Amino acid sequence: MIPFSAFTPRMWAAVILAGLGVLLGIISLASTSWNDFTNSTLGLWKFCVVSASTCVDSSLILTDTMKAGRALVLLGFLVWLVTLILLIVYVIKMDLNMVLAAIISGIVCASLMLLGAILWTTGVNIFLSWGYYLCYISAILAAALSGNLYQMRKQLLTEGTIATTSSSTVTTVHTQHAVVG
Repeated sequence: MIPFSAFTPRMWAAVILAGLGVLLGIISLASTSWNDFTNSTLGLWKFCVVSASTCVDSSLILTDTMKAGRALVLLGFLVWLVTLILLIVYVIKMDLNMVLAAIISGIVCASLMLLGAILWTTGVNIFLSWGYYLCYISAILAAALSGNLYQMRKQLLTEGTIATTSSSTVTTVHTQHAVVG
């Protein structure tokens, strides 16, 4: 396990990006404010009438495309959680294969969340609100995390300080130099 004092700036950036991205994803999923209308709000799960202070299941008014968008956003968030778990496993085991898996899952997460948000707008593309935009920000953070992890993995492999697997072998290459004189 890497002690916190040995974290590089890229590792700290990964921790901040992952933590902030998951937090914004949770807030976005739970929000009842993906669309704000005059007297009501619409979220992924609830439709609320502000003046009456009542909320009902939003599935009653969503189109099939919007439901598909909601499903993709939820799947994207679940992949966010997988990415976070892979980062934790990397810190514990120091296995760069976990970083590679986190890079891939971060890209999948960003793609799913962005596609889900785009599908959401097919039903109601006006009056978009803060919950909707938090989903986009969370997806962008997932993509940024993947880029940061790619650079971190590249740097670690270049330095040769960390093995790619826990049971890797070290190969030494000897070269001969001919002197032409």
